[in-house]
Amino acid sequence: MTTLQKQALEQPEEIQRWEVVLAAVEQADPAGDPRTEARLLALQKEIHTGLDAAHRDKALLDRWLTSARRRPTIVMEARPTPITPVHSARPESTS
Repeated sequence: MTTLQKQALEQPEEIQRWEVVLAAVEQADPAGDPRTEARLLALQKEIHTGLDAAHRDKALLDRWLTSARRRPTIVMEARPTPITPVHSARPESTS
């Protein structure tokens, strides 16, 4: 796991982090080594999965926020609570 990939996994909702790690992997040169090339392709697949999930999460959050903004706001007025008199616990004097 690369440092950039670890950072993206730590904040999976951050689309920009996924884009940065994807760009870094796409720029990596396997230098003709088939194992390195296979590993880079596997990394790209993992990164695309994370990036797609981040995009879906953002779209879901955007829809929720839009919906929440359209709902009427209910304002509750603060009303004083009536005070009920407390009866004294002292026995009444019978004089």
